Amino acid sequence: MLNAVRRFDRPQLEHVLAREALALGPLGLCLLAISPLLDRIGDGWACGEVCMAEEHMATAQIKSTLMSLLRFGCDRVGGDMMVFATLSGDRHEIGALMAAVCAQDAGARALYLGPDLPISEIVMAARRSAAKVVGISGAMPATKKHKADLSKLKSELPRGVGLWIGGRGWSKVQAPSGVRIVDTLEELRRQILRRSVRA
Repeated sequence: MLNAVRRFDRPQLEHVLAREALALGPLGLCLLAISPLLDRIGDGWACGEVCMAEEHMATAQIKSTLMSLLRFGCDRVGGDMMVFATLSGDRHEIGALMAAVCAQDAGARALYLGPDLPISEIVMAARRSAAKVVGISGAMPATKKHKADLSKLKSELPRGVGLWIGGRGWSKVQAPSGVRIVDTLEELRRQILRRSVRA
């Protein structure tokens, strides 16, 4: 995959991602293919071996693959509605999109809203979709504003709607009361399966 990125060979990258999705399933694709690829690209970016255009091409194709998986599986699940997004100022959306795909694969109905959303929009979407959980992803270290936004979001969500956070950006954050930290995609899957058993 990295070689395809370096050659700007989008069809080859698309082919390998599709092949790995079939072989590994959504969770395996995210854990064993996409996450390591993004780590390699990030390391390459840091040392000047990967350029912005390469990173953008790879991200666009990864997003396309994940969106295809969401569309493909959306009519096969009937579990709790879960909304996924990132907060205002956070444009790194692949983590939220991977979470949505893995949640859907675990039996939830996943509504992916995209990155960089104001609290009012997330709350509105949660109300109209009758969501049971809102998932917020963060790739970059959370700022004071993000932490304040998280508390505000929790206070404005309808009673009974869970607020789950995950991603590297939230890994060292003291979560506000009532906010659940979901450290990994495997843990996200376990939490969803537990909810379905209790239901």
